[in-house]
Amino acid sequence: MILNDQPTVKYGLIYTLIFGGFTFLFFLFCYAASYYTGGFPLSALDSVARAAYSGRISHIQFNPDCARHDPELGYLLRPGSCRFTRSEFDVSVQVNSFGLRDDEESLDAPEIIMLGDSHTMGLGVAAEASFSSLVEQDLQTKTLNAGISSYGTAREMMLFDRLDTTNAKYVVLQYCDNDYEENAAYFRGDGALDVMDQEEYLQWTAINERRQESFLNPGLMVFGRVTDKLAKFLTAGQNGKAAVKEADAFQFILEKKKDSLENKTVIVFELNGHNKNDNRFVDNVSDRFEDSGLNIVFLRVGDILTDEDYFNLDSHMRPSGHRKMADAIVETIRLLENEDAGDEAVSVAGKKVRN
Repeated sequence: MILNDQPTVKYGLIYTLIFGGFTFLFFLFCYAASYYTGGFPLSALDSVARAAYSGRISHIQFNPDCARHDPELGYLLRPGSCRFTRSEFDVSVQVNSFGLRDDEESLDAPEIIMLGDSHTMGLGVAAEASFSSLVEQDLQTKTLNAGISSYGTAREMMLFDRLDTTNAKYVVLQYCDNDYEENAAYFRGDGALDVMDQEEYLQWTAINERRQESFLNPGLMVFGRVTDKLAKFLTAGQNGKAAVKEADAFQFILEKKKDSLENKTVIVFELNGHNKNDNRFVDNVSDRFEDSGLNIVFLRVGDILTDEDYFNLDSHMRPSGHRKMADAIVETIRLLENEDAGDEAVSVAGKKVRN
């Protein structure tokens, strides 16, 4: 029996070495791909590189030089300045006393307030190149950039309640497809949201630091993305239900904050990473507000941006993308300011809901 078992042990060892070798090569490729900023010729390889990159990057909200814990919102930026660097950019981040990426003066009764996540905050570009700053320059109107990385609509509106809104005429609200989990939790909690305490926040800052040095994490992220895509493919028939829930949660949040938004015009649009932009969310949610009593304009951005307006690996917009978004917002506001805008505003914004 011992002699008969020897070939089995031998081949088992060979198979283990082969599997281990391929596994090592897979993780090595993913790690190397996470640094390749030139763009692969095949879209599948490009997707692998982006997934691998997302597995090793630092997140600004968990960088102790740039952010701090907040008991009500989980985190805000840290007042002062820091440098935030990824493979495709290196930017200075100036933060006011509240914890937002804007100057101190903008906190005092701004007329336009920009709410959103890292896309609104301008991650990856200089502050003056963000669409918030460009809108302020073009309209010569005090504008506050209140975008915070990774916030969903729920925390954006919770943040809004803490700002000086006495002169706010326009609220520009950027939605992102990854807002759903937070928004759904707020919906299930009937307007209450559990946010991380300081201990949990410190744990995430430690994880954030380790992941930048991990050899395995890029490969694990690629594997996770593949399994996620497979799961979505197998549950494709449930997409319609998910879209309804997404709209339900968004509608609930805005109607919950109706008093805060009274006498203000809300400009809503969806902005996602890597130009994964379409108009489905806006089309799905806009009809829900026709009898809400809120003044809402839905901006359809599906045809505004191109792939070249985004970094290759990083999911955020280059300055060209911010310029295009600023132009669309400015044009919409100017049309709304024009008493004779009428249906012309609808053609720019996609759908206007004003009651």
